[in-house]
Amino acid sequence: MAGALLEIEKMISGIPGLTDIQKKFYLVVMEERYEKVFQLVCRKIMGQRDFEELRKYYDAGDWFNFDIFFEGAEATVKGY
Repeated sequence: MAGALLEIEKMISGIPGLTDIQKKFYLVVMEERYEKVFQLVCRKIMGQRDFEELRKYYDAGDWFNFDIFFEGAEATVKGY
């Protein structure tokens, strides 16, 4: 997630009109959302092996492959 968080931090930092406290708040929300929601949901839906593959793309900031892989996993789950 480190790569993705760096990109998110850059985007948040570039938002004009936000105070430093607001920027920190939004970054913490994104970190917590990833740790407590995204990871758990993905593990339940896709299983550990698929989750690790998805996380590899997420950490690298490879949004194209992340989206393709996620769509495929989502379609598989909906097929059940």
